[in-house]
Amino acid sequence: MLILFSCTHHRYPTSLVAVDSLCAVCPDSALALLEQMDSTMQTARKADRMYYQLLLADAMNKAYVDIKSDSILKEVVRYYDRHGSANERMRAHYLLGCAYRDMGEAPMALKCYQDAVEQADTTSKECNYSLMSKVYGQMESLFYQQDLANHQIDMVHHAVKFSLLAGDTLTAMFHYEQLCGAYEDQGRNDSALFVADSLITWFYKHQMIKDAAITQGRAAVILVKQQQLKKAKEYMALYEQHSGLFDDDGNIAKGREVYYYFKGMLYLKENRHDSAEYYFRKELSEGKDYNNQNAGAKGLATLYEKYHNPDSVAKYYRYAYDMNDSLYTQMNTEQVEHTRSMYDYTRHQEIARKESEKARLEQTKFRALVIAIFLSTTLLFLLLYRLNRRVKKRLERYEICLEELRQMRMVKDALGKHAAEYQHLIEKKEKEINSLKARIGKYGKLAYFNTAVAERSLKGSPSYQRIAAKAIKGQALTGEDEQTINVLVKEYLPGFDDFMESNSVILNAHEHDVCLLLRLHFKPVEISGMLMLSKSMVSQVSREVMRKVFKEQGSSKELAMKLRKIY
Repeated sequence: MLILFSCTHHRYPTSLVAVDSLCAVCPDSALALLEQMDSTMQTARKADRMYYQLLLADAMNKAYVDIKSDSILKEVVRYYDRHGSANERMRAHYLLGCAYRDMGEAPMALKCYQDAVEQADTTSKECNYSLMSKVYGQMESLFYQQDLANHQIDMVHHAVKFSLLAGDTLTAMFHYEQLCGAYEDQGRNDSALFVADSLITWFYKHQMIKDAAITQGRAAVILVKQQQLKKAKEYMALYEQHSGLFDDDGNIAKGREVYYYFKGMLYLKENRHDSAEYYFRKELSEGKDYNNQNAGAKGLATLYEKYHNPDSVAKYYRYAYDMNDSLYTQMNTEQVEHTRSMYDYTRHQEIARKESEKARLEQTKFRALVIAIFLSTTLLFLLLYRLNRRVKKRLERYEICLEELRQMRMVKDALGKHAAEYQHLIEKKEKEINSLKARIGKYGKLAYFNTAVAERSLKGSPSYQRIAAKAIKGQALTGEDEQTINVLVKEYLPGFDDFMESNSVILNAHEHDVCLLLRLHFKPVEISGMLMLSKSMVSQVSREVMRKVFKEQGSSKELAMKLRKIY
């Protein structure tokens, strides 16, 4: 039995075992020793070489040296899967996951961490609970980087659990601290405060004053948001006194200047405006990045709102907007770079998925193109149809006016034989003929030219510009202005002029004027000043016109839409 035991059981060299112990407390020294042993390990037994490679990866990981290849560790994993204990298998899979993490292959790293957990024998007294805590801590970190707060919270609970089983309460608390940020990301501020207060109590219990103060600073930010100002102020005082992050003049360490914003908000909510302004301006002067500039500007804008200073409010909100836009661009760029670093790998499954998506996208584009062509053709047909109907209608009006002119000329010629007797009738017919000539000219233009051209000509005329300038200033119309408006309508909108004449019997003076001004694109508030009527009166007149003329219920906006269709 002793002979068989000595043949099957292999003890690692004492030097490697010593390095393994050193790795836990001083990984830099362990890494240096392992690099010195590299040449001697080339001729060692396979078991020793695999143990050496396992220790080398572990030392690099703990010394924050990137592991740049997975090839050797894959061999280590295969070896320990066949020959290693549960703890050794878990350790090998964990370190392979760390290699993939350093290589920027997050999905592969996550898979290896899950494999490591599956190797653990939690029923055994020898189970390495400390390593399991580290594995879950790594998974928590990956989920945090991917903004998956729910998964992150699950991993934190597992990491805390196994740290406590390992008897490492301090590590458990540091894992537990990650819950605070995860709950904040989810908007669960009450849960975040509960975690923070629990940590503060624990830190004070173990005389860890600095850690307690730092956690109080974090909690103070949430308390300000929650309007718990008294407690926030107390926590801020302890944070500034014991965290070690402030100098003798009360200045916080570089990179943490956003704290001034929350302190300013605390004073603002206490109506201590001078103190609030001091910290907002301190934020702007000392925090030079976009986040601090945005926060400081927002704080000053909020402060000036209380001062009822619109110019300063506009100034700082505009600056905050610019900084926020720059911050978004920066964060977006950083997120792209971060995502690229986490997913910088090429896999056959990924290529196949992308090709499938590309084919599906091309098919979707083709369908969308066909639908767009069909809709565009239909819309073009409808527009041409409506335009043709308008032109035809105007031609009909043009021809009717020509016929009326011919008839009037015949009557005039007949009356000319009795000029003395019918002089007054001849003069009347002359006026009617001149009016029709003018109208024929306008209908002729509208028959052959676009209505949009008529609208632009109307708005571009000096007479219209003069009336529009008075409307903007809220000046009342004079008699000369009213005559100008009548001339504009007759010249550019003959059809609307006919419409107004046909409804002149049922419309009173106010209703007539409101209709003219709405058709000429003036707003109700401008019409109110032009006619010296209240805005409610303009609305009432508009509703009355809708009832009388169009037999409908409607507002001034709806009346304007109907009137602007009449040319």
